[in-house]
Amino acid sequence: MGNTYRLEYLNPFGVPLDSFVEFEQVSYQRTENKVGNMDILVKADINKYPLGYWKKDGVFLLMRSIDGGEFYNDTNTAWFINQVRYPTNKNGELQIHINCTDALGVLKRRLVAYESGNVFSEKEGFSEEMMKDFIRDNLGVGTLDADRSASQYITIDMTEFNRGGIQIKSAAWAELFSTVSEIAKTSEELIGRAMIFDLVYRGNFNFLFKVWEDYRGNDLRSGIPVSEEYGTLAQPQVLLDFESEKNSIYALSKGTDGDQTVINAVAENADSSPFSRKEAKIQAKYQYSDAAVQAEAESALLDQRAQALFSGILQQTKDFRYGVDFNYGDILSAQYLGYTFDVRIKTVNVTVNKSGEQVLCRLEGKAIV
Repeated sequence: MGNTYRLEYLNPFGVPLDSFVEFEQVSYQRTENKVGNMDILVKADINKYPLGYWKKDGVFLLMRSIDGGEFYNDTNTAWFINQVRYPTNKNGELQIHINCTDALGVLKRRLVAYESGNVFSEKEGFSEEMMKDFIRDNLGVGTLDADRSASQYITIDMTEFNRGGIQIKSAAWAELFSTVSEIAKTSEELIGRAMIFDLVYRGNFNFLFKVWEDYRGNDLRSGIPVSEEYGTLAQPQVLLDFESEKNSIYALSKGTDGDQTVINAVAENADSSPFSRKEAKIQAKYQYSDAAVQAEAESALLDQRAQALFSGILQQTKDFRYGVDFNYGDILSAQYLGYTFDVRIKTVNVTVNKSGEQVLCRLEGKAIV
């Protein structure tokens, strides 16, 4: 029966204005921890769609139906209008081109609008907690200037807050999106585990700022691995990454010099050659005993071993379909060169036009070598 799409057009306050089921083309891309992009091409009817029809901060919801089933919001986001163009094509036909960015683009509109040297611009602690604090203080209930608050529309998920590496971040007058993105990136560098964030659309013009550790979707690793053999994997590649390895970890408890517990965990291969030792420092999360700090040092050592980095494209088949068997952000297993990799669907790129639907899902993952 095939899949169908509908675009719901809302005003800047979330009130429905129109619904588009006929369009020339829609193309959109979502990538974890990046601002997504969507382009819409519509046949122009200047009487129906005059220049004033399009609203500043107008929003589209991209709704998808599989085989005639119920429509759902694909990738759980809202798309904010950036630009609208009215070009004439080579056949003399007027068209409408609409460019949008996803809800994460809202974070690019805000600064960490505080001077340096205070608790609003300088934070220390768990990476997840810091990310949520910066959102709260610049978009949510924590803003000192009430005019900056969007707390009526944005909620922060506080079911978890103490995940990720411990770090310090100074961000006075920095862009909010860049600040949160840098915290997530640094956390992964510290402990070797992905930290993923998004502004999730929940309906009724309400958004949830949410953070995930390791993966954001469903865990499909117990199923059949994707592979070239099964026709579900294309363009696989492996990069042996020795650069990011750390084989000597110093874990420091809180306190001042002389008052700190410092534990050094060293891998067996740390001194396998004259210059093989690669050291790193982490701030221990727990300081109840030397044994607890030791355990954190050893955990960080395991997470930062040399790795084989995998990338590839997930192929749909009639028995393995986007939106049915897998989705954006899911984690699954991939087999290549005799190895099994844990891989995430990190990017989804979809194009819909008269020729049908094209879905491209990019995989990324790793294995210890």
